[in-house]
Amino acid sequence: MNKLFKHLLTIVLFCHAFQTNAQEWESYVPFYSKGLWGYSDTSGKIKVKPFSRNMLDFFDEYGFAKITDSTGKIGLINTTLKVIVKPKYKDIRVVHGYYIVTENTESNYELLNTSGVPLLPASYEKIEFTEFKSRYVFVYDWDRSIKVYLQDFKTGKLNKIRTYEEANEIKFKESFDFVLNNQYYVIYFNDRTKETYNLVTGKVKDGNYENDDLIGRGDPWGIGNADDSPPVPSMGRDKHNFDSSRYVSKPLLNSSIRVESAQPCYYNPGLSKVKVNGKWGIMSQNRRVIVPIIYDTILMEHYYGYYYSSDYDRRTLLWICKKDGKLGMLSTDSSLNVPFIYNSLMMFGAEYFLSKTADGYGVVNVYGKVLVPNEVDSFKYASGGLDWHRCNNELILFAVKDNRYALYGTSGRKTAYDFDKLDDLTLEYAEGWFSYHEALVLKNGGYYGFAFCNNGGFILVPCEFSDYYNCNKQIGSKHFLRVKTSDGVWIVIDDTGRQYIN
Repeated sequence: MNKLFKHLLTIVLFCHAFQTNAQEWESYVPFYSKGLWGYSDTSGKIKVKPFSRNMLDFFDEYGFAKITDSTGKIGLINTTLKVIVKPKYKDIRVVHGYYIVTENTESNYELLNTSGVPLLPASYEKIEFTEFKSRYVFVYDWDRSIKVYLQDFKTGKLNKIRTYEEANEIKFKESFDFVLNNQYYVIYFNDRTKETYNLVTGKVKDGNYENDDLIGRGDPWGIGNADDSPPVPSMGRDKHNFDSSRYVSKPLLNSSIRVESAQPCYYNPGLSKVKVNGKWGIMSQNRRVIVPIIYDTILMEHYYGYYYSSDYDRRTLLWICKKDGKLGMLSTDSSLNVPFIYNSLMMFGAEYFLSKTADGYGVVNVYGKVLVPNEVDSFKYASGGLDWHRCNNELILFAVKDNRYALYGTSGRKTAYDFDKLDDLTLEYAEGWFSYHEALVLKNGGYYGFAFCNNGGFILVPCEFSDYYNCNKQIGSKHFLRVKTSDGVWIVIDDTGRQYIN
């Protein structure tokens, strides 16, 4: 028992050391200097002196990094900087930390162990793995069969445990009890039949098992499925007191005064747009005047604040009104009072308005604060709506003049009309669902630059690179791109604008 405990302790310590080592290398950034590649940390401090003429990539979670030669062929190194796979492949991926899958220029796949030694004798149409059980390997062979292999971790060899002849596709089922050896998969055969199997035992699953197609995956035979998505529910209106105490301080319209026209407000049917003596205002059901009846027109209503409240009578509404030929805005609770100086107002982004005066376009928010002065000839539109980009609590809009673009931020920052093209760039996903880090790609005369978003707003990187691609890599709070310098060298930059080059 004591020997067993020591053996287990040795394994635990080894795994911890390997994990720590891999994590350290995973935080290194490829660094270029005078024709050679090495590694630095995110501050640019050299950690591995440049040594390789092959371009180095970031290390993965298992302690491997791709290398690329001058012809674009890919190989692999480990944290000892030993070349595990020579650069001669179209692509390489490391799976579960146990396997290396290589793809050659003919899109054939080979399987190697982490020392670069072949685990299977030939190349194959496709090689797949389960998400949870790393010992199992599924091989699509050229003879139209799918073979299942099980790795013996003691010897490192793969043993074939079953073969499915005339098999077309395999789909793995989501499972929460895979630890109990109950993960299943479906084999689709060429005769359009299918069977469900247990991953470990290989036995056919009980035919009463429901929903044996992987949710979200398409029909491998291309037959297609009907769209059975549920209809979107309509927005109902709960019962509430239209004449609440909220408006008791508002003046009453004398009962002797005739209301010429009344139109219920969409967002609060307890309020109405009313016309009296040719002028318009807002009135409650018990004739309390919410907005003075002095305006030529009430063009549009919006609500802001308390967005998710089901009590329509408590929502804060605002109205775009016209008086003496100019537009302004008023709100239910008097928190907003935008002066009547605008030729047009258009809401976007839930709390902003694109405004226009004789001097040009600008931006004002729902609180009446001018965020972009009215000096812009035109803004960029996309898909029928105003095109804009969010950076934390700031919006970036794209001004257009003579087919050139400038960036205007709602924080007051702006650029000259330096760009002939703009594109969005989504970087690596951050923590949390639907949480991601974005950037802008700027182009000028065939060269690319970037606007990276950070806590202080956008960081502008000049248009001086002939090409770029996303690394899909995040270290701490930093995200990374590969960019091609004007002399043809691919280097790494991060979202602070730092270039990892000497």
